[in-house]
Amino acid sequence: MKMQKVSLNLGADSKAYLKGYCLEENPTTAQVSYPTVLVVPGGGFQKIPYQEMDRICLAFANAGYQAFYLRYHLLGEIEGALMPTPLLDLAEAIRTLREKEKDWHMNGDLTLMGLSIGGSIVSLYNGCFMREEFLEKANLTKEQAMPNRIVLGYPVTSYDKDFPKTEELQAQMTTTPAQLDSSKLVNKESKPTFLWTTWEDQVLDLTHSLDYVKALKENDVPGEVHIFDHGPHGLGLADARTTLQGDDHVAHWFSLCLEWMRRN
Repeated sequence: MKMQKVSLNLGADSKAYLKGYCLEENPTTAQVSYPTVLVVPGGGFQKIPYQEMDRICLAFANAGYQAFYLRYHLLGEIEGALMPTPLLDLAEAIRTLREKEKDWHMNGDLTLMGLSIGGSIVSLYNGCFMREEFLEKANLTKEQAMPNRIVLGYPVTSYDKDFPKTEELQAQMTTTPAQLDSSKLVNKESKPTFLWTTWEDQVLDLTHSLDYVKALKENDVPGEVHIFDHGPHGLGLADARTTLQGDDHVAHWFSLCLEWMRRN
């Protein structure tokens, strides 16, 4: 399948932008539009792993998705505490994708995927995209804002457990850490969620994932969870495309995720 690499700034004065890979119409199968994946990367709000994002997007594109990643605002790029600016960047990215559906051959089916701190942004979004006050601030209708499903990899879900590591860094990220516990925002309108992490993750305590999964269950939100036995934090695709510490077992998360996405 032919594809083109695309990039689009999210506002004239914004440091946020979308970048990704768009499949073109397929004359062999007569397919003219495709489902979309929007990936929100990790990096601790201090960097964006661009090469990793390119390779993850290419993996999804090769599986038949229009695949993008969001470059959101980082620490030091705005005045005051960073959050909720990256969350609003995500909302703007989604608004842009909705507007570009025809141009970029998208069929309206949207998966949001967040890794590490990107998992915080996406899991928070999964708890607030239906709230009127958020929709007003994000300049979105509920129909525009609504994703079809959520994918989380080794996600941050709160800012008052073991992350951030210092009070100074926490203050740079947020002045209201208690309001950024995404497990407390899960509700019955939250979208089905696929979550994976590793037992050995030494950067984030397993309770980040477990608390979120418990909240999904308590609110009857469908989900699928994989806690792999070995592997450090930040594995990406968990193979040689994104890490030097690949693990063939953990790398199964991607095929499992694709199967789950087709079913949900």
